[in-house]
Amino acid sequence: MVLRRFMQHVKEQNWFAFWLAISVVILIVFHIDLKANDMHSASVLNEWQKKVETHPEEVVEVLGQEIGKGIFPERELLEARLIVADAEISLGNFDKALQDALQINMEARLSDFRYIEAKAQYVISDAHFKKGLFSDARHQANQAFLIFESLGNEAMAAKSLMTIGSTYAQVGEYEEALSYYARAYKIMQRIEDYGGLHYLSNNIGAVYYWCVPSATMVPIDLIH
Repeated sequence: MVLRRFMQHVKEQNWFAFWLAISVVILIVFHIDLKANDMHSASVLNEWQKKVETHPEEVVEVLGQEIGKGIFPERELLEARLIVADAEISLGNFDKALQDALQINMEARLSDFRYIEAKAQYVISDAHFKKGLFSDARHQANQAFLIFESLGNEAMAAKSLMTIGSTYAQVGEYEEALSYYARAYKIMQRIEDYGGLHYLSNNIGAVYYWCVPSATMVPIDLIH
């Protein structure tokens, strides 16, 4: 049908309509190509994210080289850099990770990439946590939670709550820790995040095991 219209425009020598139709087709093809590239970039970054804990050296070295090639769009570039910062934490390079994540957070805010901003705050929180700066970690995790919640990203919101809970557990505020664990647990249960539930259950069990009787005042129904 599109070809028929082109031929009709040529036959009638309606060059304005002909070039207008050509322009529309080019824009549609360009849009489809951009979408495909975005989906490809997202898929590639998801695979790199999975390697952060198992192969952090590879992430820092290889993904770092890919970043230098300029192959990622702006938003995906920030996320790729953030994955590298996350891998730096796994390697124990907390100050490097913190510096990079703070820079990415600022750039994300300037570009209004809210998800990247929140994820950067989550990584900053993790770096602070690993350095033993639990109050700073709690603050950043709470900021990340607020953004993830506003975006409807329940998985990351739950992880942020779990981090907040862990900062309380580290300083002996076990009932507060369990209250945040309970909130995270309910979200993970609702969205069927079984990996997160397994990890969170270990945290809850550790608090009850090491901190009784301090934890006995927390409602047990958090695991239902």
